[in-house]
Amino acid sequence: MWLDVGVINARVTKSTPEELTWLRDYLSFSNPKSRFNGGPSRISQLNEFNCAFPAGLVPMVVRAAASSSFTVDIFDRRTKPCERDSTADLSWLRDYQLEAVNRVVDRERGILWLPTASGKTEIFVGLVRALPCKWLFVVHRAQLAEQAAARYETRAREAGSPEVVGRIVEGNWCEGARVTVATFQTLVAAKKKGSKLLEKLRRDTQAICIDEAHVLPAATYGAIANSFTNAYYRVGLSGTPLARGDRRSALAIATLGPIIYKLRADVLVDAGVLAKPTIKMVECVVSQDDIVDGEKTGRKKTNWADAYGRHITKSKSRNARVIEAAVRAPKPAFLFVREIEHGKLLVSELAKRGLQVRFVWGAQETTERDSLVRDLVVGSLDVLVCSVVFQEGIDVPKLKSVIVASGGESVIATLQRIGRGMRVGRDEQGNTTKTTFEVVDFLDTGCGCEVAAKSLGTPGVGVHSACKWLPKHAKKRRAAYLKEGHELTHDQ
Repeated sequence: MWLDVGVINARVTKSTPEELTWLRDYLSFSNPKSRFNGGPSRISQLNEFNCAFPAGLVPMVVRAAASSSFTVDIFDRRTKPCERDSTADLSWLRDYQLEAVNRVVDRERGILWLPTASGKTEIFVGLVRALPCKWLFVVHRAQLAEQAAARYETRAREAGSPEVVGRIVEGNWCEGARVTVATFQTLVAAKKKGSKLLEKLRRDTQAICIDEAHVLPAATYGAIANSFTNAYYRVGLSGTPLARGDRRSALAIATLGPIIYKLRADVLVDAGVLAKPTIKMVECVVSQDDIVDGEKTGRKKTNWADAYGRHITKSKSRNARVIEAAVRAPKPAFLFVREIEHGKLLVSELAKRGLQVRFVWGAQETTERDSLVRDLVVGSLDVLVCSVVFQEGIDVPKLKSVIVASGGESVIATLQRIGRGMRVGRDEQGNTTKTTFEVVDFLDTGCGCEVAAKSLGTPGVGVHSACKWLPKHAKKRRAAYLKEGHELTHDQ
């Protein structure tokens, strides 16, 4: 089989019928939504009209073809914009960060699987120095863009060569001479307007780095990344690149390339780079008091939103356990919720217990959020109740505990939440002040109705919706903690 490989796509130019059939099957994956929307049961990444497929999949195709006794000849049609700068100073990088940079230089495209607080932005700075071409760093939150730009500029000043990073954020458009950070949202908005500035950025960009690469399977984000057809070097950074619950993680690989470097969180914990989380899951039995008549007949009489509202947001028994955990937890602490109503309720109850507490959610300005984090760090606040807005991009080395009251089944969200406390704390002299922190999550369990239903020979009939959803989600969170190698205990 012959493949012409470009930046975005690869195309089969010569093959036998058997090779093409194999390739079509290999590049197909199941479509979990087919039973709901009537679409095909499998989706293929191979375009039947021109025999093209995403170039990020080429390394996987080559390896799999060899295993199936097929030979693949590659004809690389790309133009490399620069070679490695052998004189670049990368001495400040940790050994694993340098290894990640070297892997990108060698492979030219792919995803770096790195845990939260491992220094992904430092790796990006190293990449820019090692590969001196024009880079675009793309994120999906404005605060992440500013943090990345500030870190790059700090390293540039320390190296004695001050440099201003371009910023394309929240409607503002300013390209940098060598490095620009941008949000997906601003780029998508520019695309909709047919912006000539975006066209120029596409032409100029020779290397692209996507932070939190697991967001790429979103249709608009993936289209933006694939529109940078001159970006020879293509890199993704993520602590959870393959953890999407919708089976679309393969689309991130299609855009960027396969996993080329992986580092587990427990390795950095053992090395003293990250603080060690000790995770306790507190058992919460679904309360009969929270169950209404309509729900007693099972899933068909309710939906997930209704069940979530009754058994998480408004559950008196569960919230009592959350409040008790927050009171006992070492301070300062983050307490995560999903719903604004839930956050406000917990703030009110915690204040009654004598805690200094505030609520942070998406509608607040970044400056206000930063101010509340400072208040938490200096001790003016005990607890910050947080929505998803603090799930990523917020690092508080002095944070001593994280309480997860939000429930849910997302592996990505589960690991991002505990990542907020994983930075090692240090004092002004650089002495280590924090090497561990506590995490409290809630192991939601059924009220016993499912056991009774099975004993009656009618499994599922008369089982409350909360007993179907909440325990399943709690088990997924528990599995995510264990898979990362974290210490886990249970509390009745």
